[in-house]
Amino acid sequence: MVTIIPTYTAGTMPLIQTYFACMERHDAGCSYTMKMYTDMAGKEEVESLCKEKGVEVFGVDLPTEMTGTPKHARLLDAAIKKEDGLVLTMDSDCLPVADGWLAELVEFHEQGAVLSGILWPWEPPPKELPRDTIDYRVRKNHNWTNTWVACQLVSALWVKKHDLLYANGDDTGFELAEKAKELGLGMKGWMATRCALPGQRGMGFDPEFNRIMCVVYGDKMLHIGGASGRAHQRILDPVGLYNEVVDRILCMKNADWVMEEGNNWRYTLEREAEVAELKMRIMHQEMLNYLRTHDRLFDPPGFRKSQS
Repeated sequence: MVTIIPTYTAGTMPLIQTYFACMERHDAGCSYTMKMYTDMAGKEEVESLCKEKGVEVFGVDLPTEMTGTPKHARLLDAAIKKEDGLVLTMDSDCLPVADGWLAELVEFHEQGAVLSGILWPWEPPPKELPRDTIDYRVRKNHNWTNTWVACQLVSALWVKKHDLLYANGDDTGFELAEKAKELGLGMKGWMATRCALPGQRGMGFDPEFNRIMCVVYGDKMLHIGGASGRAHQRILDPVGLYNEVVDRILCMKNADWVMEEGNNWRYTLEREAEVAELKMRIMHQEMLNYLRTHDRLFDPPGFRKSQS
């Protein structure tokens, strides 16, 4: 039995409704139970829907100002402490688009993959990239040798045995992947296979370069890409290329149409150096934007600038 753990952010009801609809549409291929984790404000908002779906809701007492990645990580850490079997962390913007999807992840695990799931949609860094650079720091994690927590199956006992936290590392769950590599353990999962074509605003955009919004992995799982943040007006797609696509998914409570002929781009993976270059240009610009309003780029948890 697998325990699927989504997390909920208040104000994202259309997203979680779509999540449940897609889960019900596609047979997972094996038995599972689901438990929802959220903060206390989110618990009050989502409890009625979860009761209707037979899903238990756990409210975690978190600081009201906590948002985004730190909040997500703390919720997952609270969840993993309560479990002792196989756990699938599965973001509310990950939507099955084919039957048998969970059975395949379990099969990967049974074949020896300590972390199975979706693989980051970028190639590993080239050997000549200096290891003391931000580019290397990002790309050694964001590459298709690693799975990630958006859809990742792991033994809760393994996480607890090694005293791992989703909150540690540069991003949620990075400590798990680092430990797997340190121990020489395998990670196996789905490569990015295709993505939805952009909306009208994206005419002329080459979708081969889109590895963020509405990406399909292994023709089994579609990841919208930060949809809960989008619901809170955080800009994830600055040019708005995929706004129409996301709106259609949420309106229809269905992502299957992305798989239909004429609605998607199948990746060729032949221009990966250019894809990685674009990714890092965007990330460097985001760092500059962040530093315009923050004192530090990488703040340790709980960091506060000392007062003179």
